[in-house]
Amino acid sequence: MQVRILSLFTLFVCLSLFIRLFALSAMADEPISPSAVLTEARTGTVLYEKNSGEVRATGTMNKIMTVLLAAEAVESGAISLEDIVTVSPSANGADGAVIWLEVGEKITIDELFRGVIIGNANDAAITLAEAVGGTERDFVALMNEKAAQLGANATHFINCTGYDGEGQYSTARDIALICGELLKHDFLTEYMTCRIDYLRDGKTEVVSQNKLIDNYNGLLGIKASYSEQSGYGLCAAAERNGTTFVAVTMGAEDKDSRFSDCKALLNMGFAEYRAVVPNLPDELFAPISVNGGTKRELFAEIEDLRTVVIPNGSFGRIEYEVAISESIPAPIEKGQIVGEIAYSLDGELLFESAIVASEGIPRLTLFDTLYKLLYEMLKM
Repeated sequence: MQVRILSLFTLFVCLSLFIRLFALSAMADEPISPSAVLTEARTGTVLYEKNSGEVRATGTMNKIMTVLLAAEAVESGAISLEDIVTVSPSANGADGAVIWLEVGEKITIDELFRGVIIGNANDAAITLAEAVGGTERDFVALMNEKAAQLGANATHFINCTGYDGEGQYSTARDIALICGELLKHDFLTEYMTCRIDYLRDGKTEVVSQNKLIDNYNGLLGIKASYSEQSGYGLCAAAERNGTTFVAVTMGAEDKDSRFSDCKALLNMGFAEYRAVVPNLPDELFAPISVNGGTKRELFAEIEDLRTVVIPNGSFGRIEYEVAISESIPAPIEKGQIVGEIAYSLDGELLFESAIVASEGIPRLTLFDTLYKLLYEMLKM
């Protein structure tokens, strides 16, 4: 029995080493694409980069921001997927990839999402932009405002489609940041993982150019892109066991390398890292004594308990140092700092946070004291 257990353990170690070596070998050579990045979606942690801050033409990656603003409008209630909008002459005049929308045609927001995300349709993108922003020009202003708000400071848009537009640009790192925001809108996953769909009562077929759909475990989307100025690019996101990675490649000379590059980046992410929330310290579950308050005890909580990205197999090595006051005088405000905590892994700081009061406790007044005494007397 001991020999069998030892053999199984040896096999497990060998498999683990094989997986690790496979992941490393997959990235032994740099991605073919001139610009690439791998990030963890929730935290934005950069795990691999190659010229990720290099400013490049975005091409049809513009539509990522177009879809993001439209998704925010849906979830805020400004528009709904069932809303019917009218196609404008400007949308009808769009060049490049289109679904041949006619002036005055009625179409739902849902179909526009499908046209943009699956079919990469420029006329659908303009119609969606006009439904949200009134005009494409006003919508583009919103696109640039959103980029600044997200911290995508090396990004600039001049249209909502990315088609034939000089002077619009971004970086792989900025695009990954925007993708991370887009992934917060779960209802988009249905669109971004659909390979083929049909619009207008089945009369119009749209086909996604993302070859990873149906060919990569846990894929969430997001978009393949191309223009003469930008070359071939891809934003790909995948989730497994609660960890989501975003891979972005820009400027590839051929359509296939963008897929192999992103696939290798995602493989490396899943083989090497995981996103976790550290355990709460035991000290946090012990009550804090309150002096002179309407309550005698208080419980605390961590103000900013963060998700962190760590190497696989290292969760058990996360350590913490915590300091919490043993007693606090009233009055106490909710959110008042009562201590601090620092999490680290192998001696490297992961993050620090304040420990705060979970509720407010007023000071005990003379009236409160008399009331309690009277209450206790009446109970006797």
